[in-house]
Amino acid sequence: MCTVTRPGVALLAAALAVELLSSVLQHPLKALAPPYKGEEDVDSGDQSSSNDPTALSITPHQIRGFLHKFDAMKIWGPSYDKCSACSEKVVEHWKNDGWEFVKKALNDPEYVSEISGLAELQRQAQELELGSMDWTSGSEEEIN
Repeated sequence: MCTVTRPGVALLAAALAVELLSSVLQHPLKALAPPYKGEEDVDSGDQSSSNDPTALSITPHQIRGFLHKFDAMKIWGPSYDKCSACSEKVVEHWKNDGWEFVKKALNDPEYVSEISGLAELQRQAQELELGSMDWTSGSEEEIN
């Protein structure tokens, strides 16, 4: 099944990626295009919403496809404050340091995780996981 499904899905995903890129490139705000939130955006006439004045109509932030239903949903949501690509902390470092930021990111695999806050979040998750383990359960009983 994978030899049939994967190549077909790859082509669908590539086609959608091209359409998304085209929509972003055509939008006057480029990468800052607001998300498409539903049909009310298109009908509202509000130019501050995602009712894009572009040749390609709406600019969704994400498309989630479902092969079993032959359907696709346009999804939007708030950006994650610890995103390693677009969080405010990462963007500020990029704006302030420019190519020095890129050099640091390329030379240190942990650099972006640290400045975005993902590394700290992972450490906290590990502490919670270790703290919830019962280290004494069964230890003596299993040895005997």
